Amino acid sequence: MSQEAAVQVANSPGNAPELENLVHEHRDIDEKVAHLDSKPFLTTTDEAELHRLKKEKLRLKDQIEEIRHRI
Repeated sequence: MSQEAAVQVANSPGNAPELENLVHEHRDIDEKVAHLDSKPFLTTTDEAELHRLKKEKLRLKDQIEEIRHRI
């Protein structure tokens, strides 16, 4: 989810607190992924963490989309 889309979802009328929390969590994970992606070399631990973060980010995106469709 792009930064603009995250802001749009967070600021949408009728926004549930749950949605806002998910958007912020998604944004935080996105920043962590970007930090790891910017490293010239990833250790095995970094690679595992990056994989875990990307899976969590996708899970959050799915939850955000599900809530958006209910609003």
